[in-house]
Amino acid sequence: MNFNHLRVFYVVAESQNFSHAAEKLEISQPAVSTQIRKLEETLGVPLVENYGRKLKLTEAGRILKEYADRIFVLSHEAEQALKEIRGLEKGELLVGASTTPGAYILPAYIGKYKKMYPGINLSLKISNTQDVLHQLKKGELDLGFIGHAQAHPDLVLKPWKTDRLVLIVYPDHPLAGRDEVELGELEGESFILREPGSSTRRMLENRLSESGINIEIGLELDNTEAVKLAVASGTGISVVSEYMVKRETDLHLRQIRIRDAELKRTLHIAYHVGKRHANAARVFLEMIEAEKDAEPLT
Repeated sequence: MNFNHLRVFYVVAESQNFSHAAEKLEISQPAVSTQIRKLEETLGVPLVENYGRKLKLTEAGRILKEYADRIFVLSHEAEQALKEIRGLEKGELLVGASTTPGAYILPAYIGKYKKMYPGINLSLKISNTQDVLHQLKKGELDLGFIGHAQAHPDLVLKPWKTDRLVLIVYPDHPLAGRDEVELGELEGESFILREPGSSTRRMLENRLSESGINIEIGLELDNTEAVKLAVASGTGISVVSEYMVKRETDLHLRQIRIRDAELKRTLHIAYHVGKRHANAARVFLEMIEAEKDAEPLT
């Protein structure tokens, strides 16, 4: 069904007069008649009957008029909804993040964004880097914020922040009084690590493998806060993002730099290459990128 033909029919049905409808539509009366006739041909039923200067809707015309009433109400609502989205009065933004950006960096940005645009329903899902990448590839997220990731043809990866990994130990550990250690001193230590999908774990394991150093994985957890608590309890030691411990006070963890292994990584902003960002995502992305160097590591 041609939407323009339906609109002409709707105005005709409301006016009950071809000439009045033509004036409202700002087209000629013959053009109105032609479009009504084409709509009738498309549907295969007569819609209007002429009675002198007035017209009357057929049974089919009355049925179509009822649907047209609903269609044009919905059309108006759709236009209004899109105007609200353009003005960021309403909308939805789905963000995925790995643990470091999701738990320790993004909350401040999200708080600022929500104050500016309270009508936007922003959802943040925190999981490991591989899970976030999987969701981005499936189109389930608008934006992703992750650690190290391999280039992928379906994804755009934009450098965002630099993150340094540091060693954390419990207060009574033999290394607790040190400011720096060498990588070789970690040989044989019992580590508490995140699950294999974590980019932090992958980076540490790659660096240890390059240096031929073996460690024991004493415990594997899927939550960084759980890792920190396990380290604080004396279960083992770990390597985590500096962002995760720079405000640490309650657990009394000792933060130690690994002297001969600068474990630095780039956190990335990621999104699907074919994603057309709505205003809600575009404005959030612009805010993030404008302040991407706001917290340089020292």
